[in-house]
This record gives sequence, structure tokens and C-alpha cells, in this order.
Amino acid sequence: MAASSVFLTHGQTFPTNTVRVNPQTQTYLYGGQASKLEGDIKKRGGDNFGWKGSGAVSWEVQIAEAGQYAVTLCHAAEPGAAGQELKIASSGGQLNYTVRNTEGAFRGNMAYEMAPLTGSLSLAAGKQTITVSITNASVGKPLLAFRSLELIRLSAEAAIEADRQEARRSRASAEWLSKAGYGLMFHWRSQSIGTNGIIKPFDQAVADFPLDQFVGMVAATGAGYVLFTVGHAQPYCPAPLSSWEKYHPGKTTKRDLIAEMAQALNATKRIIAVNSWIYPNVTEWQDYWAGEVASPVKLPVNGTNERGPGQGL
Repeated sequence: MAASSVFLTHGQTFPTNTVRVNPQTQTYLYGGQASKLEGDIKKRGGDNFGWKGSGAVSWEVQIAEAGQYAVTLCHAAEPGAAGQELKIASSGGQLNYTVRNTEGAFRGNMAYEMAPLTGSLSLAAGKQTITVSITNASVGKPLLAFRSLELIRLSAEAAIEADRQEARRSRASAEWLSKAGYGLMFHWRSQSIGTNGIIKPFDQAVADFPLDQFVGMVAATGAGYVLFTVGHAQPYCPAPLSSWEKYHPGKTTKRDLIAEMAQALNATKRIIAVNSWIYPNVTEWQDYWAGEVASPVKLPVNGTNERGPGQGL
């Protein structure tokens, strides 16, 4: 199903796009994976859906192992939406959620948070339909900026939380960053265009990267640090990482530009951000919040974000 085809006026059904639910880790049901939308729910830039009035979003899912599954809603509440009732249902039961105001670094309908629902859904093995719905809402009233539902089998929660705790313990210190002055950020990626107007094949572009010239330019500015984009838009990585190659065959490179750059810049430590833009953290395995912004944001309290994107970072 092409993401660009997901638009809705009064009700529309799309070709079935079955989502396989992993019983060992989180599974995300995104709006773009929905098999059916009902009501005034429209896709917007950044793969989220503006939700007005009563409506429903449904997914066809394939459950590998039966069990009880916890559900978390990723959304931003529109002003005035607090108190609206929302339901998440399957053949194994129903969960209720009362919309509350969401908060975070961004404002308004960009303040995305992960909201755990009380209780769990009983999902039998095989194909199921999961639906999130709002009824009795005023026509045209903005309610949600909807992102996704997260499903976690209860029996896997302990292992998932243990992994999160290990990730937090493994974080490198970022205290030096606040004392480093200014830095430079380079958005160099597979789609970058050379000064001659040519886009080289990525492996060739990485092989030809003029590292000595790059380091000299950075040093001349007096910058205290460098932010360098490892990948964006297309799943390429400028290093021979086997873990990356496993999921994106042919998208890694022979040259390890990341390691060479860190060594050439004489880095005493590295810190990592896995940028999820305006959405809540996609993983705990990162050291700081990337803070990609296009509008004013709240400053972290005592250096750490308390809610929403970058929470705990």
C-alpha cells in the first residue's frame, strides 16, 4: 500500500496490509499500515494522521503466539480534546482511554507522547483485526494527531525492560557537550549532490570522501564537536556494519568512514542520537536527544527532557 494513497473523506477501505506481531518485542501499528479508515482522518507530512470528530482506524494483524498484549498509544492531543473517550478493540476484548493533554519539547499537535492503556488485549493466534475508534465526537472537531499503537506481549515485558535498563546504563556521558561551545553539523547522505551536479553511487561517494580536507576545514573553524548524519531517507550506512547489512543488504560500504572520521578528529569519546524527530524515543540505546526542531521548544529541565521526545535524555 503506497503511503500517499491513504486519504479519507467519509470512509475508505484499502488493500489488506497484514502486520505481523512479534511476540518477543514491540510491534508498531502505524496509520500508514491501516487496512481501513473511517471518518475525517487524513494523512499528513511526517507519517501522522490528523483526526477530527468520530472515526476509526483498523489494522489486519497476524498473531504468531496467543497471549495478553499491552497497548500504548502514540499521539498528540489537540487543544480541547482532553476528556474525549477512545476505544481499542479486537475479538479478544476492548480497552478504553480518556484523552489527556500531551506535553513535551514541542507545542500543540506536535507534543507527541506514549500513553499506556490500562489493561491488556487477549489476542488469539492467527489473523485478527484491531481497531482504535472515537464515537460521539463533534463533527469536524480536531482531536488527535495520531501516530501509532504499540503492542507488547505481557510475557515479553520483563526482557524488554531489562534491555531498556541496560541501554540507560550504557549511555556515554554528554556533560562535556554543554561545555564544548559551538559545533558543526553535516547532513551528508546518499542523496547528497556533488559540486558538479552529480550524485555518485554511495559506496563510491564514501570511498572518495576527502577526509583530510574535511578535518582541516573543521579545525579551522574552532568547533568543539561535529554532528555527522550516518543515514537519512534511504537506509545507507558509510561503514561495513554487519548488523546494518543484515537488515539492509547492499546498503553498507567497504570503507569505515565513521571510524576514520572519529580517529581523524581525535575524538576522546563518541555519543549517539537516534533521531525520531517530533516523536517519542524509538529506542533507549542512545546517549542524547538530537533535538531536530523547526519551531521554538522548551529547554530540558536540569539538562534532561522529562516528557515526550527525548524523554530521559
